[in-house]
Order: sequence, then C-alpha cells, then structure tokens
Amino acid sequence: MKTDNSHFEEKVLLRVESIKDIEKPVILELYAGKSTLWEEVKKKDRKKY
Repeated sequence: MKTDNSHFEEKVLLRVESIKDIEKPVILELYAGKSTLWEEVKKKDRKKY
C-alpha cells in the first residue's frame, strides 16, 4: 500500500493553524494512517485532546 508522506511538515502546520482558535477541537480521522499526522499536531499545539 502506497502512502503520500510528501510535505508532511506543511500538512502538520496547516492543521495547527486551522484549529488555533478552537478551544477543544474534536478530530474525526476517517483514514488515520496510524494517526501520524495528528500525533505531531498534538505535540505542536499543546491543547488537551
């Protein structure tokens, strides 16, 4: 199975930016890909999920 891991850091930063004004974001991952992306967002965002 092929995965698209290109531009990973940009994808993380885009998500961090998109939730910055949401106090308690609720994330629904329909294709989680082992939650790699959102685990990195959690590290950078520091909100409690």
